[in-house]
Amino acid sequence: MTFSHLFRTRLLFGALLLVVGSDTMLCAQTGRETKRKAQQSAEPSIVWVNELPDGKELPSGVSHRTFPSQAAGRQVGYCIYLPPQYESEPDRRFPVIYNLHGNGGNEFHSFEDVAVLDAGIRSGRWPALIMVLPNGGKSTFYKDSHDGQFPIETVFIRELIPHIDAEFRT
Repeated sequence: MTFSHLFRTRLLFGALLLVVGSDTMLCAQTGRETKRKAQQSAEPSIVWVNELPDGKELPSGVSHRTFPSQAAGRQVGYCIYLPPQYESEPDRRFPVIYNLHGNGGNEFHSFEDVAVLDAGIRSGRWPALIMVLPNGGKSTFYKDSHDGQFPIETVFIRELIPHIDAEFRT
């Protein structure tokens, strides 16, 4: 193989890599832009206060409430379970569990968990405590949306938790 043949082969191979590499980079960049646009169009929508679904009843000890959210600019719903001891022991403070529903849920989503908790408290297996079922919206993963339209993390951390601490004996 002559030097000029070897040089042309490497030059051609290098040019081919450059072309393939730039196409790959273009595809990767286009893919990122497509993914970003899909994420923006799939931003979660939130009904901040949901209605109790037909045929569903609030479990024993549960009430549905709202609080004014500055971050959301409106009322936000949540359900709260108060143990039987809450009324009978007015000087007692109670620990709190925040039960975060999964994807697609809302504040009415985890009533089965409340029933298990209530049975455990009534039987004496578990200590009396408060359970809050926040409305995390659909597909939010409890983080603020990129465009600021759905500030669910802010609502939950900076507003709901302080609201619960102020309104209930936590």
